[in-house]
Amino acid sequence: MAKISIIIPVYNAALHLERCINSILNQTFQDFQLVLINDGSTDVSAAICDSFAIKDDRVLVVHQENAGPSSARNSGIEICGGGYITFIDSDDYIEPDYLQILYNSIVTSNADLVVSGYFRESNDKTDEVRNYIAEYNSSAEYIEAIISQHIASISPFMACCKLFKKELLMENNIRFDNRFKLSEDRIFNMNIIMHISKVLVIDYVGYHYIDNPYSLTNNKYRREVVKNIIEAEKYFCDCFKSILKMQKIYEKHHVYLKKMYVYTALTLTEYIHHSKKDCSKVTKKELYKMVLPLAIDNVLTPDRNNFVWHILNFAVSKNNITLFCLWNRCMRIKNNIKKFIKGA
Repeated sequence: MAKISIIIPVYNAALHLERCINSILNQTFQDFQLVLINDGSTDVSAAICDSFAIKDDRVLVVHQENAGPSSARNSGIEICGGGYITFIDSDDYIEPDYLQILYNSIVTSNADLVVSGYFRESNDKTDEVRNYIAEYNSSAEYIEAIISQHIASISPFMACCKLFKKELLMENNIRFDNRFKLSEDRIFNMNIIMHISKVLVIDYVGYHYIDNPYSLTNNKYRREVVKNIIEAEKYFCDCFKSILKMQKIYEKHHVYLKKMYVYTALTLTEYIHHSKKDCSKVTKKELYKMVLPLAIDNVLTPDRNNFVWHILNFAVSKNNITLFCLWNRCMRIKNNIKKFIKGA
């Protein structure tokens, strides 16, 4: 049985898939199983997957009807045989020592989860996201580190850049939520946090995250997609609140939670503002109505007591979509002024 199972959901990924797979096959650590879940691709991705399986018996290919990345990753979890699991996206790739570093780290520390940094590549620009070395011995400690930003804000909630103990997933029945097309990795990791005993964060950077303009993530302004994002983010915020209460640190961080709810609402209203009509017939008004409850009881804090925030407070109290949109416009103007002053 392989020590590590690598799960890759594949959907119309022909452009980058070979680079991704080759970066795995060329690892210094070779005791792995590569599980490729072809999620109903309509390009030549299926043939590429099969060609690698023919050449290397460590490669397992599963072909399924298109059901989204959550379903594909879940299929991989069910059939993989490794004691540890890592997820890689089909348009990304890894450095040759990636598996070795993560495996050595998790075995040496006996952690449930190892978290690394990553390179973000976009438009010929590469940014490095590197974390501080740290060990957290409970869910509460890990959450405190996330809140205090001792860990890069995105790292804890990405599916990639991590090595998980498989038994943690199996014993607690942790899977990706098929209801959500985006933010599913955030919710998956939130469920992981509920059950961890030990997390090791390392300062190694060996994962290359490619900002693909054609991915679902970057086509999030279709209203059907925006609706799904809103549902997922509301669920994520509520899960975060539940964990704070479960770990008995809610009172300590309730102001942080208020801000998270409101700034999530602010981000989602930006998606709505830029959303485009599609076959779903979802209207902007419907989307705003979905977002408004995120701000209920979470508006005014000592550092947010000016006129703009009072607009939001009044809009929430009256359940008024027009005022809610006015608040959103005020915030956009305010942010644009800040950017102009900063760039001047």
